[in-house]
Amino acid sequence: MPERVELENVAFEGFLVRRRVVERIGLPDASYFIFYDDVDFAVRARRAGFPIWALRDAVLVRQLDFDQQHDLAGWKGYYMYRNLFAVHLRYGENAAVRAKPWVVAAGVAGPLIVNAFLDARGTPGALVAADYRPALLTMVGVLVVGFVANLLVRSVNAKFHEPVTDPASKTEGARA
Repeated sequence: MPERVELENVAFEGFLVRRRVVERIGLPDASYFIFYDDVDFAVRARRAGFPIWALRDAVLVRQLDFDQQHDLAGWKGYYMYRNLFAVHLRYGENAAVRAKPWVVAAGVAGPLIVNAFLDARGTPGALVAADYRPALLTMVGVLVVGFVANLLVRSVNAKFHEPVTDPASKTEGARA
């Protein structure tokens, strides 16, 4: 492996960024809150002409266990999906990429919806095509609601943000 490899993306764990990158593209988008904020930042940096590099010999030691990637039913799962949708819709360079969130949603919700409807309609092997119609129409409705809900997602109002303090004033206060 070469000493340096150019990347498309970087996680916000163990990376270094030059000040001029932040001065040019701004800070990470706080509206993501958690998950995909790093992807958004990386895409903006690359589009502004800044490459992203991985160093072969760099070492990162994680201090905490990473067990959140499969928490799709909780609040973290909500942000994973919401922000996946936001990144693909915002930066997708073709229709297939922009459609990916809807395919993922259908793949996750579809089997659950179909099974619930079919369990209520009868036993396997005895169902006919008409038994599938309510499930199909419900899935279409869920996707439309999801699409509209994602269009309505907005950043948290600035009045709810934590106040920004000058790091120099903290240092001066500690010396006083």
